[in-house]
Amino acid sequence: KAHDGQGVADLRDARENLFDLFGHFARPADGGAVGQLAEDEEGVRRFVQESLERRGYQVLGCCNGREAIERAREYAGSIDLLITDAVMPEMGGAELAAQFADCRPGVPVLCMSGYSAMVWPAAEAAEASYMQKPFTPAALLTRVRALLDRVEASRAAA
Repeated sequence: KAHDGQGVADLRDARENLFDLFGHFARPADGGAVGQLAEDEEGVRRFVQESLERRGYQVLGCCNGREAIERAREYAGSIDLLITDAVMPEMGGAELAAQFADCRPGVPVLCMSGYSAMVWPAAEAAEASYMQKPFTPAALLTRVRALLDRVEASRAAA
């Protein structure tokens, strides 16, 4: 028995501290940005949500595209990023991104998938990005920050 479970917490704290020391994000939390997440696999959804929330992002997690659209329409605040799985039951990521753009125009989209980028027709769009699963928290955070920075820079230039 590992010290009443204390060993697990200590290991997690140590891993996060090492990440802060040696990772790409040894800076203050990104915070403030709100991401809408649509992912049908609970484990992946939890992984993405927790990775982003640890860096200060607020995440509106949904288990499918229809729920994500409903939540985007109901949510009173701004949404800075849509993160979606490409292939989900009921509504895939491409359809979700199109409907999302109708109610939240100009919001960048990060599509993630275990399939090739061929399943993501919007991959070439300036406001879209594609990420192959599996990925690490550091890779996710790097991609999210780069996408938000790119959109912010293009808005500032306009």
